[in-house]
Amino acid sequence: NFYNTEETGGLLRKQVLPPDSQGRRATRVYDYEQKEAKILSSTGSTVSTGIPVWKLKRIRMCVDQDTCAGGSNEMVTEYEYDDNLLLAAVVDRAGDGSNVVRTSQGYDPVGNLAWSDGPLPGSEDRAFFFYDLARQKVGEISSNPDSGKALRFLGRRFTINPDGKPTLMEEGAVAGT
Repeated sequence: NFYNTEETGGLLRKQVLPPDSQGRRATRVYDYEQKEAKILSSTGSTVSTGIPVWKLKRIRMCVDQDTCAGGSNEMVTEYEYDDNLLLAAVVDRAGDGSNVVRTSQGYDPVGNLAWSDGPLPGSEDRAFFFYDLARQKVGEISSNPDSGKALRFLGRRFTINPDGKPTLMEEGAVAGT
């Protein structure tokens, strides 16, 4: 339960959590921005739709609401979006800009999550996801467990019945993506 929340226009702006064992009340502040999806025009160039929507841009959290804004004790999570306004990346960092961790993801042409790349440099910690024509997940390949050394990728294949329910999951090592 939260003791105090503030909303503006239906968007959550601030939460003050119950006190911890030391009496400190953590605070979360939510920042939003208006963004517009991009589409292809009749000439083939990318243009904005002209329809702005509010998207979550940042969450700032302080354990002690009076002392940490902009400091190393503040936790900040920032959100980045692609042209379709799907979540493209999440960046976690301290308020002073230190301890940056970035994860990103990409989508197939119909908006299914196609890959997710963890915080390690390069694509060694990238996982892949596969779907059938009904947009049901039918497979996934995990990130490389030992950064390209002896261990192989873990793959999962899902069998889906006509009602859209999984009936079988198979697991095993796969050669790659």
